[in-house]
Amino acid sequence: MLVIPFVRGRHWRRRDASGRWGVVNAKLRPQRCFGYTHRYRARDNASASLSGVRLQNAAPSGQCYLALDAQPCPPPPPIDPMRALTNASIALSLTLAITAAGSLSAQTPLPGRQASGPVINSEGMSFQVDNPTFDVPAGHVFKAVWVISTGGGDSTRMNQQLITIARFYNLHVRNGYPEDRLKAAAVFHGDGWTALLSDSAFVARFGGKGNPSKGLVQELLQHGAQLVLCGQTAGSRGIHREELLPGVKVATSAMTAFNVLQAQGFQYNPW
Repeated sequence: MLVIPFVRGRHWRRRDASGRWGVVNAKLRPQRCFGYTHRYRARDNASASLSGVRLQNAAPSGQCYLALDAQPCPPPPPIDPMRALTNASIALSLTLAITAAGSLSAQTPLPGRQASGPVINSEGMSFQVDNPTFDVPAGHVFKAVWVISTGGGDSTRMNQQLITIARFYNLHVRNGYPEDRLKAAAVFHGDGWTALLSDSAFVARFGGKGNPSKGLVQELLQHGAQLVLCGQTAGSRGIHREELLPGVKVATSAMTAFNVLQAQGFQYNPW
């Protein structure tokens, strides 16, 4: 029998009769290979008996005493060097196979994949889909609005949310829908506003060689997309109108623009 003084929230290490170190903790979790089979939680003024474990009543100081029969863990089995070598070889083979497959897929173009175009040429990957089974009503006009709230001041990458709008144009036109039936709008707030800056304004704020999303923004505007900046974001970030690319609109707030666009029939596209 091993009796260990125990205070809630503290760890105590004691040797049992066989010389092994044991750990008693204030959390009720399984414990292996520390000299005892389990850990138990002791509470002030509590007593219990479970599988040879007894929590003695606390002393006035609040200290509890945990009494249990020490159950040393069995020693771990010896490591088979040949088995270890085999496992290592298998792991290495799998790693090489996955790497090779990834390289092959990166080098082999997927059927029907097009990196950009035919509408937005700076970005907007799409696939040709033959004989889709989802029916679109004749003459249907696609009107979608996005909320652009991320991107920050990345000086090397285009805004990834903005690329989705380029895909909206490209994938529909590639699959037979005329561009005049595509209506896109985006409301910018949070950290998405940086995509709307001119090169000089972007460099002044974030450095680098200019706004990496500038070309994409200009193409989207040229094809009729409405890009609207939240006026509340502009006020809180100190954004001046002259810092924005020509064609970008400013609303009283993102909520204002989003409400009006939805009333005009634009459907929210959440990705």
